[in-house]
Formats: sequence, structure tokens, C-alpha cells
Amino acid sequence: MTDSHAPLWQLEHYLEAILSQHPIESQFVGGMIDSMNAEIALGTIATVSEAVQWMGYTYLFVRMRRNPFYYGMPHDVTADDPQLGNKRHQLVTLAAKKLTEAKMVAFDEVSGKLTITDLGRIAAKYCASP
Repeated sequence: MTDSHAPLWQLEHYLEAILSQHPIESQFVGGMIDSMNAEIALGTIATVSEAVQWMGYTYLFVRMRRNPFYYGMPHDVTADDPQLGNKRHQLVTLAAKKLTEAKMVAFDEVSGKLTITDLGRIAAKYCASP
């Protein structure tokens, strides 16, 4: 005879996960380079300013505003920069430089223009990381 009910420890684990007050933090920074490359390949992002705007639609942005200290910023950062434009710009620029080093994107730092390369287009199509 098999018992179809979960063991008590599993039930306690799931109840804790559902009822706990611990927020789920974003892990997007680790995959941002791949995502940004895909968006550049699709034509959704063509400049740094468009990439900064794109980041504003992510869960990372939501969590950075709620818990800036977790993402390496002082707690009062939102007082001076409520939309975290500086942090978003910093993350986007770093990602653009890494994509440039991997020869996936051409990045003009003066104009902020981002152009996909053939290698970047292939990486985006086959979900390959730089």
C-alpha cells in the first residue's frame, strides 16, 4: 500500500515557502548579457538609452528599487535617483562592453549605439552565452 500524501517535512517546507515573508530577489544580473544580446539581435534595443529603458521593465528593476542594498547600492539611493537611472546605465554599459569583448556586439561608447554582429546573431538564435 502506497501513501499518496507528501511526507510531513515536505508539507512543512512548502508551507514555509508560501507563507514566509522573505522576498524573492532577482537573479537577472547573471543572465543579463545573454538577454541583452537577444534584444539587440531582435532590434528591440539599438542604443544604451533604449537598453536602460528596457531594464525598467524587468523584475530586477522592481527589486533594486525595493531593496537597493542587496544589489550593491546604498539604502538611500532612491532619494536622489528614484528610477535608478545611474545603476541601470552602469549595468547596461558593463553588459555592452562584455558583449563587445566577446565580438557579439559593436558598441560605440560616444553615441551609445549597439549593433549586433554575425556572431552575436548566431549566439542569440542558438541561446549561446558569450
